[in-house]
Amino acid sequence: MSGFPNRPTRNDFGPTYENERPVQDPKREVGEDIYNLNFWQVAGLGLVAPKVIIVATVAGSVVTTVNQFLAFDPSRSLSALTWTYEGVGHYSFDFQSQYPDEVGNNVNLSLVAGGAFVQGSTPLMSSLDLTSGYEGDLYFEDDAGAATNPSKFMMVIW
Repeated sequence: MSGFPNRPTRNDFGPTYENERPVQDPKREVGEDIYNLNFWQVAGLGLVAPKVIIVATVAGSVVTTVNQFLAFDPSRSLSALTWTYEGVGHYSFDFQSQYPDEVGNNVNLSLVAGGAFVQGSTPLMSSLDLTSGYEGDLYFEDDAGAATNPSKFMMVIW
């Protein structure tokens, strides 16, 4: 089953398993109930867990990724996401269009929706516009609708 970072369905893990014989020692053998439950849960979690979580800070026109958690980088070996400061309250980002799956085949990244959340005491509105399956624009405004820079934010994308 290759293809990650795309989301697996339950069927991607193969058929529903059946015991060849009754489980005799549950401490040393795994039965169909456990296998099937695990595959069901992994597929379900894969469908709802974000592909991207980024924490970033803004200082003037410099946006810095402080932490990044990427479902398509389970070894945390990729460099931190770099941002383009487009203007006050507007930042753009680009991931690569493809990343290797678990067996080394390049697979298209397909980000579909997300949002950003200000970290701190100043409430700001945000919007995330994904312009493709791997790039987008992030906007922040104050309650009067004026573009403004947060000091810190978290972006989450599915």
